[in-house]
Amino acid sequence: MNFKRFKPALFKLHRWVGIGLAPLFLLITLSGAVLAFNPILEQPAPTGIETVSATQVIKLLQRIDPMGRDVIALSIDAKTNQAQVRSRNPQIEGRYDLTTGACACGDEASTPFNLLEFAEQLHRELLLGADILIQIASYLMLLMVITAPLLAWPRLRNNLMGWHRGVGWILLPILLMLPSTDVLMSLHLGLPELPRMSQPDVELTLAEALENARQGHQLDGLNGVRRFRGGTVMLSIAAQETERLLVVTDHSITPINPEGSLVKTLHEGTWAGPFSGALNLIGALALSLLILSGSFSWIRRRRRRRQRRALAVA
Repeated sequence: MNFKRFKPALFKLHRWVGIGLAPLFLLITLSGAVLAFNPILEQPAPTGIETVSATQVIKLLQRIDPMGRDVIALSIDAKTNQAQVRSRNPQIEGRYDLTTGACACGDEASTPFNLLEFAEQLHRELLLGADILIQIASYLMLLMVITAPLLAWPRLRNNLMGWHRGVGWILLPILLMLPSTDVLMSLHLGLPELPRMSQPDVELTLAEALENARQGHQLDGLNGVRRFRGGTVMLSIAAQETERLLVVTDHSITPINPEGSLVKTLHEGTWAGPFSGALNLIGALALSLLILSGSFSWIRRRRRRRQRRALAVA
């Protein structure tokens, strides 16, 4: 097989996918760069675990969302005994006191902007629930990184494309790791085995999931409740050294170890604390630089061609 016959097609594929999806790729890589600060700035685990009563949380959910349709997630701050509620209904979204039930909601809400939470939602679903679009972009980004070394040998030149090729070759292992681990996670390879999802017509409410979970599991250290895939609910529980996760379905409650997946820890940069977070930050910034330099180089070449054509006509 003569590779030279396929090289022009690979080059066009690499160029047009990169240019056509450059805005989407930049949103993913730049939000990933922000998330890389999470393990870098991570605080050491506290010696004691603060806890709240699961009964208080259940009562709050039953009061503000009796039908169980609006609340998407609930984050608990045990030190202040408060809960931050995310909801489809902006009138009930806000920060609640679990003791008194008082809330800054709706127009009176004054929730501080959390850059890491914003970046996570942007990175996972573009703030629009478009997680399938993120998965497709991950496949295409991986395709671009794989084909890039086949198109040009590393030639360190002090120009835009010289830096483009040099950065791509020097950081190739990290550039491959980030999209490939995301693709593996989308295929659920290398991740903890999840339980069978709830029945198609069954969607647990957050209050029902908490009520079911507390009957057979200790919920001391509960710090988060959110909707999960397939009508299930995920509970996050702080432990002394790490975090426990419980996936609650209509038929089972399954503990999940978030640190038990090498693929997930590699993608999130949590396998070696600040060091691995710094590697992910470098990789995300390098991907952003490659997207920008490739797009700018194409724009500059088109501008030069137009100028030459204009001079030829003149």
